Parts: sequence; structure tokens; C-alpha cells
Amino acid sequence: MDLVAVRTMRVAHSRSDLVLAPGEEFMAGATWLYSESQPDVTGLVDLSAMGWAGIASEPDGSLTVGSMTTIAALAEWGDAAMVGASPLFRQCAESLLASFKVQTSATVGGNIARSFAAGAMIALGATLDATAEVWGPSGTDIVPVSAIPAGNGLSSLKRGEAIRAVTFPAAALASHTAHRRIALAEHGRSGALLTGRRDADGSCVLVITAATATPVVLRYATVPTPDEVVAAALAATGYYSDALGTGDWRRAVSATLLAEVAEEPGMTYSVNGAPVPGDPAPGQCLRTFLREAGHVEVKKGCDSGDCGACSVLIDGQAVHSCITPAQRARGREVTTAAGLAPAGELAPVQEALADHFGFQCGFCTPGMAVTASTLDAATVADPAALAKAMRGNLCRCTGYRPIREAITHAVCGTAEGCGGCTRTLARPEASAAPATSGPGVGATVTHPAADRIVAGHEPFTFDEMPAGTAHLAVLGSPHAHARVVAIDASAALAMDGVLAVLTHADSPDVWFSTGRHEHREDDPDDTRVIDDTMRFVGQRVAVVVAETKRLADLAVDAIRVDYDVLPHVLDPEAARSPGAPVLHPHRTPADRVADANRNVVASAHDATGDVEAALAASAVTASGTWQTARVTHGQIETHGAVAWVADDGRLTLRTSSQVPFLVRNEPGARARDGARQGARVHGTRGRRVRRQAGDVLRGHRRARDAAHRPARGL
Repeated sequence: MDLVAVRTMRVAHSRSDLVLAPGEEFMAGATWLYSESQPDVTGLVDLSAMGWAGIASEPDGSLTVGSMTTIAALAEWGDAAMVGASPLFRQCAESLLASFKVQTSATVGGNIARSFAAGAMIALGATLDATAEVWGPSGTDIVPVSAIPAGNGLSSLKRGEAIRAVTFPAAALASHTAHRRIALAEHGRSGALLTGRRDADGSCVLVITAATATPVVLRYATVPTPDEVVAAALAATGYYSDALGTGDWRRAVSATLLAEVAEEPGMTYSVNGAPVPGDPAPGQCLRTFLREAGHVEVKKGCDSGDCGACSVLIDGQAVHSCITPAQRARGREVTTAAGLAPAGELAPVQEALADHFGFQCGFCTPGMAVTASTLDAATVADPAALAKAMRGNLCRCTGYRPIREAITHAVCGTAEGCGGCTRTLARPEASAAPATSGPGVGATVTHPAADRIVAGHEPFTFDEMPAGTAHLAVLGSPHAHARVVAIDASAALAMDGVLAVLTHADSPDVWFSTGRHEHREDDPDDTRVIDDTMRFVGQRVAVVVAETKRLADLAVDAIRVDYDVLPHVLDPEAARSPGAPVLHPHRTPADRVADANRNVVASAHDATGDVEAALAASAVTASGTWQTARVTHGQIETHGAVAWVADDGRLTLRTSSQVPFLVRNEPGARARDGARQGARVHGTRGRRVRRQAGDVLRGHRRARDAAHRPARGL
């Protein structure tokens, strides 16, 4: 509308122009000013030329917003920003009673200075502990935004004072936030606006605006209980009545909604419908965050988004949690294999995987079930579409057929070769009958641990840790052949929480084989726990032991090594040729190394009967050289072991293996005589070493590789 009482209008360009004459008022976005008659305003001072528009991220991580920045521009910044509190900017902007056309004109500073109870920028500023830089006739003041409103539409700013900029501190920007709003109409003026934030230290701020004449700011050292929140909201003062609601109504709805804010997943991460305390570290992936929170049903496999063992749902969408930033799950619902069905039950696809024996080791199965739970019948009924949908979930054991049949049965109700299996199959773990009267030969049964496996509850090596377990990280060699000249671990050792850095100087001078068979004499002694000569890229140079894995990894990066790089070849034929660099010059046949001077570890020459006569009598003979590609057993479970000294003094190792006694013997026992060659690396007798293993179906042949276990023992 026209402001008929206004006689003058001038544009301010400098601080001296801000001195107000009688009857003058500042004009920012003008959206409110021109919406009502202003009989007492005879002059306007336009602030648009003061250069106060703009948004700047400061070196300390804080955010400075010029007061003439539009609300729409600030909301757009929040949409694009990768900070914890970014959703709150748009949520508060949308809580303003205004169309988008008003938001593109209304300013941040003007909204705060007007001090209406439903001022959306007041709610934003109060929640994030924003401060206003106020210019006035007597100088500059820094004022908390929450302190500017003195009543509904009544500002504490003195005449002639103007907000130049608003600053949001870095800690608040990094916080988790939540928001609730209620109005008589969906897009009407807010009857109550409830906001909150949770900081990295666990402290919590809850704010009531729109329902009260001035902001109510509640601060807690930790997230309060719903009862505590309700009590505080009901006890707050300042609730008012108008045509849009009574004070009692505003008080009641504020108490209810503020309690919801405190429980909002944005305030605490939500996994399987339950809040998860704590905050992920910068750069932490969702998988490690979930496992640290106790959700070990989320398995660590490839760590690169290939195998799918870590699959979870975020708002119903399957993702690889190992390549998903943990912060991306804030304010969203995460579902793991353990949450696909109510506690104690299984989802249909999990039941089918159990009944079809769609696993062997079971490590991939929880992630397989998570992904399969998202598929529809049209996808599953098409073999090509099913294969494509599941290609991000790998299985080392089954060959996929039982998995395909299980998914088809679960989604479509039948499967080729299925036979219409149901949950009426004999399930030993659920049977109340004595074992002697259970199913006999020829009966169809499920694996005793099937239900636990498909839900992710069957523990693997790293799923159960003794209290206070330290973490070990290995610094691998960047060179194929080199001699370690010097190691500087001082920076790593100076880190708080680093317990030890071990090098070749700490390693027993005992050679052993990383590939054990039934008799240790079958394999060459060609390895030390940590050596000072590197013979392949990735060989152990140093080992860090720290209180957390993250710290151990950081400490590894802090170690500095001087290498004398030696010649090397990368082709087996070249390695056997004269003049090739020799990797084990001191190994002899007594160490079960066939020909160290030609880099030949083992050779086999055998014959039965008269070979020459047999060849001479053959109608056809063939001769040649045959070779195979490198073969890996390709298990998905992480290579590793957990070691601790038990109460009885035994060194205890937990690994996944088919050969528990071989694993026990190699790291532990001392050979007492030439005939007894037990495991002996660390000079302890075999009976002083205990090795734990789960179901042998979960141990692959690659698990015979004992390379990592002596390091744990060390």
C-alpha cells in the first residue's frame, strides 16, 4: 500500500547517513513496512546501498550474513551447504508467513529487527546462537539474536540502531538440528515453531518461538528425556493468545512438539527405529559409524563399494555403507539386516535365505538380504533384471543358485527347484524335542545358525571384541624390493592414545611360513613377523598399536621411513633367470627353499613306474610348458585376527580358519627338540596359546595364511 504519511526518502551510503531525523525509519526489504499503514512514519532511510547483502564463510568456520541478504538467498545457501545445520535454514524460511515472492525481498536483518513472535529468522538465530552486529549512534554492539525481541513486534533495538550483519558460529553450524511447526492452516502463520540442535559434545539447545512473545531457549548438557522437555515447555512463560490460538493451546502443542524435536533423528542418528548416540568423525563412513555403535550385522568386506556385505537401507534405498559418508544419514532412517523385521522375527527374504540354505559362510548374507528386500516381483521374475539388481552383492561360496531361488521364492512365492518350501522345515534350534528324537537321515533341516546368519547376529571375527581392545594398523612397503635404513616413529608415538610402534627391531628373529599345511615341514621358512628387507609391495614395515583404529591409521601415516631401494623384477620367468635380484640369498634347502639363487621357493619332481618306456609306447605324446593365472580364494570376510591374554595367562587368538590347530601352533609354541616343529614364532609353548574359531563353514582355505596372526601375537 502507499505510505501516505511519508514525505521524504533518502538512500544511506555510509554510517553517517544512518543518523535518523524525527519521523524517519530504516527501510530494509520493505515487505512488512508497505503491508500496513505507517501513520507515524514521515521519512524512510533506504539501507539497500549500504553493501550489507551477501553471505561469507569465515576462516574460523563461522558464517557472516549481511542484514540485507534476502531470506530466500539464505535458504538457498542452506540447501547447498554441507554443514550439519543446513536443513534448518530452509525449514525456518518456509515457516515464515509469506509467499516465495516475499521471501525474495524480505531480509534477514529486517525480519529479526521487526521482532515478531513468528519471525522465522529469530527462530533460526536463537537456535544456532547467532549474534547481530548492531550499528548505532554510540558505536557498535554485538547482541545475541535471541535477545533482540522484547515482545511480539517489540524490539530491544534503540532508535537509530540497525543490524549490519548476523554471524552464525562454526560449532552451531556443525550441529544436528530438528524442527517442528504447527499452524491452523498448512501454509498459515506459525502458531508454534519448535527447533533444536545437538552439538558435538552432546549438549542440546531447544527453542520455542511463535508460541511465545519472545524466544524461549532451553539448554541441556545432554539430550533431555521427553518428560524433562515437556515439563520445561509447560513451565515456560510468554505464551500469548490471539485470533490464531490461545495461550493454553500454544503451551500444550509446544510441549508435545518440542519433545518430538528432542527425539528427532536429526538430533540422534536413527538406526532400525532407535536413536544412536554420538556423532561420526569427519571423513568417517557409515559402516564404521554403525559398527562402532554396536551394529555389527553391517559387515566389513571390500571397503570399496564392491562386495555389498555392508549394505543398509537409507530411507528405504539400498546403499553400500562403506562408501557412504556417515553424515549423510543424519535425519534419515537407517535400516540394517537386523531391522528388516521386528525383533525376534525374520523378513520374508531372510526366511527364504535360511530355508534354501542360501549361504555357506554367511558373511555376505545380511547385506544380500538387505538389498533383496527392496526388489519387486517384476524385477525378480526376470532373471536378467534380478542379476543386475543384485550385482552389487557378491557371494564367495554358493555359486548364487540357492540365493536366486530364495529371493524368487520370497518375492514371487515360488522358485524353480524350490519345492514350495515353508517355515515348517525342521529347525533344530527351535525344536523342543530332545536331540535323540529329532529328524533322522534324509530329513530336510536348516542350518542351526541359519536365523542368526540371515539377520546378521551370528558373530564373525571382528564382531565381538574384548573390553579395551587396542587396534593394530600396518605400514606397508611402497617398494617391491628395498632395505629399511631408518624408521622415525617419534611423531606417531607422540600421539595421545598410541600405545606402541613395532618394527623389525622388536620382531623375533624366527623364520616361518605364512602358508601352513598339516606338517610345517611342507612349507618354506621365508618370512619374519617384521623384516628389515622388503620383498614385495605391502610387506610389513612397521606396526602401530593404538586405542582406536582411526588413531592407528593416522599414526601409520605419521611414520617416516628411509629406504635403500633395490633392483627388482615383476615377471616369474625373469625372476628365475641368471642375474635376477635374489630375494632370499641366505635361505637353503634346509629352510625348505628349493633354489634361493634362482628365487625358486618350491619345486616338485615325481614319477611312478618307467616314464620313458610309457612315453615310447604311447601313440601320441604332448610336451610343453603350462602355467596358471594367480588364484585367490576370494573370501569377503576381512583378513584379520583378535588377540588377547586371557585371565589364565594364555595368549588367545580369534580368527576365521579351517585349521585352528595350525594357526595356534605357528604363532605360539617353542620347539623343544629337532623332531617337534610346532608353532614357535614367539617362543611360548603350544599349551599357552588358545585359538578360537567359529563354524568351520566360515573358514576358507585362504584363512590358512597365517601372515597377520603373528603380528597380533607380537
